[in-house]
Amino acid sequence: MESATGRRGWGDDSGPYVSTYALLSVCCSFVYLGVSVAFLGATLPQLLPSTGSGAAGSTRGGWLFGVAGAGYFVGAVGNGWLVGCLGGGGAWSLLVPSLVISAAALLAVPWSGRQQWLLALLLFGTRVGAGSLDVSGNAVVAQAKRATGAWMQLLHALFSVGATLAPLLASLSLRWTHGGMAMAFGCYMGMAGVSMLLLLGTRWVGNGSGRAAMRADHRAVEAKEDGVPADVSKDVAVEMPSSTRGRAAANASRPDSMPAPPASYPSRLLHAARLLAVLCAFALYAGYEVSLGGWLTTYAHLTGYAAGNAAHADDVATAFWAAVATGRLLAVPLSLWVSPVALLAADVVASLSLWVARQLFSMNGLAVAAAAWGLALAPAYAASMGLSVRRLGGDERAAVEAAAWATVGATLGEMLLPWIAGRIMSRWGARSFPLTNFVYVALWGSCSLTLVLLPNR
Repeated sequence: MESATGRRGWGDDSGPYVSTYALLSVCCSFVYLGVSVAFLGATLPQLLPSTGSGAAGSTRGGWLFGVAGAGYFVGAVGNGWLVGCLGGGGAWSLLVPSLVISAAALLAVPWSGRQQWLLALLLFGTRVGAGSLDVSGNAVVAQAKRATGAWMQLLHALFSVGATLAPLLASLSLRWTHGGMAMAFGCYMGMAGVSMLLLLGTRWVGNGSGRAAMRADHRAVEAKEDGVPADVSKDVAVEMPSSTRGRAAANASRPDSMPAPPASYPSRLLHAARLLAVLCAFALYAGYEVSLGGWLTTYAHLTGYAAGNAAHADDVATAFWAAVATGRLLAVPLSLWVSPVALLAADVVASLSLWVARQLFSMNGLAVAAAAWGLALAPAYAASMGLSVRRLGGDERAAVEAAAWATVGATLGEMLLPWIAGRIMSRWGARSFPLTNFVYVALWGSCSLTLVLLPNR
């Protein structure tokens, strides 16, 4: 509900009701999603020797990020198409199947042997499921409208927790199993299993499953389109006498309830500009985040920070993702009082400042620098999502539209930007990595500024 100051509290129940347990189960599933995105960067130096590339030339494995990003894109687009076919509750219906597809492919990654094509195929499958899970999770939380900003920050904070655990578990596995990765992948599977049980539990725990709530809301929309009052469900409408339904249809045909005329060409052009801004902003942000988190382990090797110790290199990526998780958890209460625009502006300015400082001053301690980079960008994804929903209209339809376009943009960025960063490092060495990321942040800031300046729909 709204407080006296107009701020939205955790208990606000406008929009389709989804129980707190259901929302928490979706948020917890993003722990596994973070693992599925971050494990590649943490395990790349170990996976590449099995495919013949060698640790010293691991930057040549950047094409694997492209394959994984393509899978994420296919999963996100496929999810949007399937949700359109399934109607209300479709986002909920796809959560568990998406998780199963991703986990099954990830389970087989350590046994890909020396077959590069098999490793690429398994990474593709892992990210297909992950991309679908990403769209469904964002859509469910964005539609719920229960302190959406805070829940969205929690959703992506738990994503960062998973992304932190991926390199941490890889590092521990290297230390405790003498260079093996079986322990790490076993823990990854455990997280997937727990997430699956929590999602399945929404059928019995809480005030009904989220899927049922979304279907009820969808039936209300259909009833309204059929000329039945919006607060009457379609099941009740079927039992109405024909004369009553006729009067309702007649009332719906009156001038004050007729649909709005088609949007003018300038309005359609402006809406296309909003969608393009959302797409580009999320592509550059997600590409920068995954590029930084994915290549930090290799960057630590190339700069000599790890001193030939693979576990020390994974510690750098762990510091980055831990800082991202911490920043997003801190942003959960902040988002109740600070606007998305203010959070986004602070993230961009802080990120640019840190990369400038890295270039101008000799900064020792790569793990500390990685933590600072992660903390600076942490709240931006959820803040951008909230801003995008507002720019696209602020209703349930805008929430789904924003989630779909944001995820598609993010998958494109995750597919292209890490691959580009790898190619640049392969050609010009580790010294190019800070400059590449500075350019990524500058472009992300430009697209975010465009999104801020565009008017609401």
